[in-house]
Amino acid sequence: MISDRIKAHRSAPDVYDPPTFDQMADRIAELEAKLAKAVEALGDLADCVDDGCFCSEMRLATTMDQARTTLAELKGETE
Repeated sequence: MISDRIKAHRSAPDVYDPPTFDQMADRIAELEAKLAKAVEALGDLADCVDDGCFCSEMRLATTMDQARTTLAELKGETE
């Protein structure tokens, strides 16, 4: 005999819809692009720090803005 709980469970609709291969591939590509952007921003920031006083204030400010924007994207704080 099958209990009522098992019957109810078997007849319940799936609430989890697993992602398709294409969806997972798209997500991986999106994350790889964000990671590449973050690596570039971090590299630019490191270059500015290494350049010390040879780095203009405008370049440093722009680089910091890019780094902050990239960080916000990685954290999902922007669209």
